[in-house]
Amino acid sequence: MHAASSTVVISQVYTAGGNSGATYNADYVELFNLSNSPVNISGWALQYFSAAASATSNPVISPVQGTVILQPGQRYLVQATPGTNGVALTNAADQTSSNLAMGATAGRIYVTNSTTALSNASGCPTNYVDFVGYGTTANCYEAARATAPSLSQPISRTNACVDGDNNATDFALTSTPARNSSAAPTSCSTGGTILSNAAFNPSSVNAGQSSLLTVSGTRGLSVVADLSALVGSTTQMLYDDGSNGDVTANDGIYSYTVAVPSSEAANTYQVTVRGTNSGMMSGTATATLTVTAPVAFVPIHTIQGSTPGTSPYSGQVVMTHGIVTSVISNGYFIQARDSEADSDSHTPEGILVYTGSGQVPTGAVVGNEVQVSGTVTLYPSTAAFPGAELNKPTGFSVLTTSNTLPSAVTLSSTLPSPSGGVQQLLYLQGMRVTAPSITVTQPTDGNLTETAETYTSNGQFWGEISGLPRPTREPGLEVRDAFTASQPLSIPRFDDDPETFLIDSLAGSNAAGVLNVTTGTVLNNVTGVIDVTDYSGNPGLILDAANRPTVASNGMTIVPAPAATAGQISIGDQNMERFYNATADTAGAVTVTPAAYQLRLSKASLGIRNVLNSPDILALEEMENLQTLTDLSNKISADAVAAGQADPQYQPYLVQGNDPSGINVAFLVKPSKIDVVSVDQFGKSTQYTTPTGSQAILNDRPPLVLHAGVKRGSGAADYPVTVIVNHLRSLNSITDSATGATVRAKREAQAEYLANLVQGYQANGEHVIVVGDFNAFDVNDGLVDSMGVIRGNPAPASQDVVAGATGLVNPVLVDAAPTNVSSGAYSYVFNGYAQSIDHFLVTQDIAGSITTQPAHWNADFPVIFRNDASRPEASSDHDGIVGYLSVPAAQAKATVTTALSKQTDGSYLMAVTVTNSGSATAQSVQVTGAVLGTTNTNSALPLQFGDIPAGGSQTMTISFPASAGTSGSRSSETIRGTYSTGSFTLAQRLVLP
Repeated sequence: MHAASSTVVISQVYTAGGNSGATYNADYVELFNLSNSPVNISGWALQYFSAAASATSNPVISPVQGTVILQPGQRYLVQATPGTNGVALTNAADQTSSNLAMGATAGRIYVTNSTTALSNASGCPTNYVDFVGYGTTANCYEAARATAPSLSQPISRTNACVDGDNNATDFALTSTPARNSSAAPTSCSTGGTILSNAAFNPSSVNAGQSSLLTVSGTRGLSVVADLSALVGSTTQMLYDDGSNGDVTANDGIYSYTVAVPSSEAANTYQVTVRGTNSGMMSGTATATLTVTAPVAFVPIHTIQGSTPGTSPYSGQVVMTHGIVTSVISNGYFIQARDSEADSDSHTPEGILVYTGSGQVPTGAVVGNEVQVSGTVTLYPSTAAFPGAELNKPTGFSVLTTSNTLPSAVTLSSTLPSPSGGVQQLLYLQGMRVTAPSITVTQPTDGNLTETAETYTSNGQFWGEISGLPRPTREPGLEVRDAFTASQPLSIPRFDDDPETFLIDSLAGSNAAGVLNVTTGTVLNNVTGVIDVTDYSGNPGLILDAANRPTVASNGMTIVPAPAATAGQISIGDQNMERFYNATADTAGAVTVTPAAYQLRLSKASLGIRNVLNSPDILALEEMENLQTLTDLSNKISADAVAAGQADPQYQPYLVQGNDPSGINVAFLVKPSKIDVVSVDQFGKSTQYTTPTGSQAILNDRPPLVLHAGVKRGSGAADYPVTVIVNHLRSLNSITDSATGATVRAKREAQAEYLANLVQGYQANGEHVIVVGDFNAFDVNDGLVDSMGVIRGNPAPASQDVVAGATGLVNPVLVDAAPTNVSSGAYSYVFNGYAQSIDHFLVTQDIAGSITTQPAHWNADFPVIFRNDASRPEASSDHDGIVGYLSVPAAQAKATVTTALSKQTDGSYLMAVTVTNSGSATAQSVQVTGAVLGTTNTNSALPLQFGDIPAGGSQTMTISFPASAGTSGSRSSETIRGTYSTGSFTLAQRLVLP
């Protein structure tokens, strides 16, 4: 074994610098002179090897810069070049080394007294001053590996003055910030830092409660505390053997649970702890405990009260007790024993004790009965019905252990009932519940790393009691929104589908694993605790860690839209959800990695080809730019050819808009079926008047209008269609007290602008199809009836916060894809219920010729499916819609006109013009009869005109004898003819020329 350093040691190491989620933006190493003499470290170096460095690996060397002499007890801080994530070090580094970059989870860092590279050729190097091997895979270390630094914490010597030559016991995670050479020196002489980090947890308790006293030191110390100020022993032993509150035996952390007498006066007390090693070197540390006056005991059901969203003790400090039923990262739930519950079903018997992240006391173990005091707080304060919790706990003690958990309330189709109101689960907040069977109504969500386009599951999904109809968005203001209570009762209320609730499979059960489920999955034996203080004010069921549900049946699979049949064209719409490329070429857009871009392209290609079935016209939302759209078109073509499918050869159309995040609306058009006449953007510079009277840009993503003709075969005229793709302002912040009025005004103004645009085309006789992500329901939300305004039939003014403009579209548009959960007609899922915010509107002249089909491949599938390039699901958060327009067959329509003139010999010459005003070629056109007055033509009949194309005409002449009549006399003419699909006749009176 290498001898322990007697001069300079590595005293602290942080390796997560600049990583996503890291506290600090740079790796660092702190050196410390534990000797009693100055040490010149000029010419020294830090040398780093990876955890699994081989015999031939070379270290990364970071020399000490300049002349550096460390005085006794002085530190020297070396950091790497800062990254983009995290904050700067609390204390500025003495030196920044560009090549100091260490493995976050494992590695080896040496301090050497020269810059000569260390070698692994003969095994682990020995010619160093000090060395730390950290992480479970480090192949060299002193005695045992040190734990790896975390994202938020470095590892630090438990006693800076002692090098025990054992990385595992010498180092532990710490919250102490790194110190530089300007920090106050730490003396390692007798009475110095034998002990450190003495503290009480919690640091404030009520008289009569307990707190855990801990202190750090090297192993094998004799540690005692003077508790006389707290009416205790003057030589109370602290333990490092796993007893008396000590968590881990033999880890250099000494502990003792201090019971504060109920008679202790309210005050702040300092306790001195002394540690002595085998060499009789001793040191002291001081811990501070604040004791507050005892508070009255209040049962949980009395704290909660019977009125949801309130507590009779709000803002007061109370003491209560209960059995721990669930432990989460920032607190724990307690519930009264069954024998202590009252008879009122409206007073919850459970409550959350909120401690803050990482502050849960070690005694908060499921099954332990605990006593705790804290401030009754209603949270979230902005919710219509906040939950009660005990915040800032000032006291905690374990009363009994290994208790049977309180009985769980059984949920059923009548609890919570679809008609029972949102308060039903509020009466059960903090309590254990169980459901024999739950059906998932919204799949598992997660957290997106957008540059990588990958998700991490958060374990949260929504469900309802099995057997209930699937919930959907209904008209009106949301009753769970605090804004609603201030609005007139003439506006309808949406009950927020109280039968649904969020289920969290991860919060209370990290070790049990996450549940990633699709909509429709059936879970049996679902047991946990109801929480209403999280999840944006919605009720959540935190699953038990030890009592996990079973999957009775799997949920939905992809629902593709069928291909168009003969005589139809298909028009699809799909929101692609922030579809960005790997090039920084659009202001505000996220630049994803090349691998992430290929992932998105692959999944989108699969979905468009195999789920949407390659529509003839595909309207898209949230595409970054024309190059991204072109890349998608090319990917679809390449994949189609490789799969033996017809290549749609999509032509891309996109015009950049105003969106601050760089997303736009677009078209992909199949040229084999569609002739593009024009693609135009409207309203890019249009402004609206905000509630403050200022002007602002109206359309972040202006409408894009496609004028096109549907091909109908050789010689036939195209069937004209006008398709408008839209992406209107979202519902975000629409009820916010600061910005909500502006959001509502903008949504109304956008709806009016689009309605006027549509009406112009409809008045021109065009066949109009309006699609896109309207960010609005097909029912009135009670705020702004956007869809009603666009259709032309908004709700009455009394039923909205902002009255919708009436009569802008006439005749009103037809919703060709109204929400119908039973038939699968919806495009989005939110808060557990299905809804449509993507729509397919048409003018009445073609409404009877259009049908629609939903394409379900995103909204009902867990977001982690985004990570798999071999499957289309979770490519976006929206589902698609495909409409099928039955195109009327092209028809010829021949009509005839004449022009009569008198010749010098008294005869008459008639120019006969046959015009085809139809959409198909008039074939085999002939005039079969021609009479002037009562006289037949003397020209040979039938008179053959041949084929006349759509829109064309042809003129031929026939003659009549002078006997047909006298100039200036009244007469008549009759012309008859036929063509392959019809006939024509002209019969009219005239005056002979």
